[in-house]
Amino acid sequence: MVVYKLAIGIAIACIFASTSIQCMAATISAEKLTCGRNDKIRVSVESLAKDEDYAERFRLFETDPASAACYLIKQLKVVSEKVVSGYKDKPAQTMHVIWSLRALCSITGGLRFKGNTRYQFGKTEENRKYFLGAEENEVPFFAVWMSRDTAYIAPMDAQKEIINKWVAWYGKNGETFHYSSTEGWQACYF
Repeated sequence: MVVYKLAIGIAIACIFASTSIQCMAATISAEKLTCGRNDKIRVSVESLAKDEDYAERFRLFETDPASAACYLIKQLKVVSEKVVSGYKDKPAQTMHVIWSLRALCSITGGLRFKGNTRYQFGKTEENRKYFLGAEENEVPFFAVWMSRDTAYIAPMDAQKEIINKWVAWYGKNGETFHYSSTEGWQACYF
């Protein structure tokens, strides 16, 4: 309970921080969450994105969604890639984070968070800016250009805020949330 209260306080501090330095200082590691003991789900979460049997994994997560949500949130990390494209040789850590977010979206019935960014997109990043919807300065962790199988990744300041929002959400709602997979994992692909 103390970890959850600390996580909520730090996440709120990061959300309202005026600079990314303050946000970095306020960031609590999602890895510090304490999850219920479910080794089958833990192992499945830790190896997510290493194969393509997502439907089976997501069904497993639905058997104990509170534990799955906790383990999935523990996997969230800031990644350095801006774009992941193609079907082969994708960065493993980045894809693991993306699939963890897809799984969270799926087991929560479509819950997603966005983060604010101060990042200034360059002229060569027009597609990234467009797909992330960055005109409002609030962006999702990733967005997919489906016909090209290209994932555009949010700037690091937004990633940190999104991770903190997930940590805070779990601290407040994780054990009592009414989990529902009504949207299905395919709806969470983008």
